[in-house]
Amino acid sequence: MEQIHNFDHKPVALIVGVTGMVGLSLAEALKSPTALNGPWKVYGSARRSKPTWFPFAVAVDHYITFNAADLYDTRQKLSPISSEVTHVFWVAIQMREAEEDNIKINEAMLDNVLSVLKSAPAQQYNSPNRN
Repeated sequence: MEQIHNFDHKPVALIVGVTGMVGLSLAEALKSPTALNGPWKVYGSARRSKPTWFPFAVAVDHYITFNAADLYDTRQKLSPISSEVTHVFWVAIQMREAEEDNIKINEAMLDNVLSVLKSAPAQQYNSPNRN
């Protein structure tokens, strides 16, 4: 089977929401030597400090705690790795009472993360056009 991507360097993932079931499973899959161009370097992030049950050594290379709803905190924590990250996996969510509030907070979180990562020099990001 032909590989679709052939990176000159090891791919580097930022998984936002790594402590959830999907995030943890994704981190473990990317760290596997059988992953496409693997094993990947994985930055796992979440709003809260690393839980005691989290398999740090197996799942991620670095764990980053930050509040994606806060642009200042996002910038502080992600700027140091922004030029290194090649892929972002978004599996985070914050829930509010009203659906409109859910949309607002989750959109703001995604915008904050992408704005910090897009500010890195020599990086290319593709995102859907917004109106």
